Amino acid sequence: MEAVTAKSGKSDLLHFLRSRKSNPEKVGAVMPSGDALARMITKGIDASQAPVIELGAGTGVFTRALIARGVDEGDLTLIESGPNFLKMLRERFPQAHVVKADAARLAGLELHAPGSVGAGVPQRCNADIAGC
Repeated sequence: MEAVTAKSGKSDLLHFLRSRKSNPEKVGAVMPSGDALARMITKGIDASQAPVIELGAGTGVFTRALIARGVDEGDLTLIESGPNFLKMLRERFPQAHVVKADAARLAGLELHAPGSVGAGVPQRCNADIAGC
């Protein structure tokens, strides 16, 4: 998996590692997803499926891929529970709707009905989400 790329850079890796260290039970992946994985996971989503909800937006690598596929930043709702990631997402994607929430507990939140939902696949199982 491509963890550090020209677009994401070392700052994403450092940000990810700090978040993982400070809150390991909330960060599902061992390393951040890279651009190649983000392009592959999002290849079936474009502007015609907007609005899009992204679960566990993390460093924003999938968000960047969605925008590159033509999804307008304002049509994105980014769900994230990590405070460090939330701050980064709000700075990088000011037009997106960034929501502090646990992806396993979305009931009761007032979200727009999505045309599509995307999520990075964590490398370790989270029992709250997957029932492991």
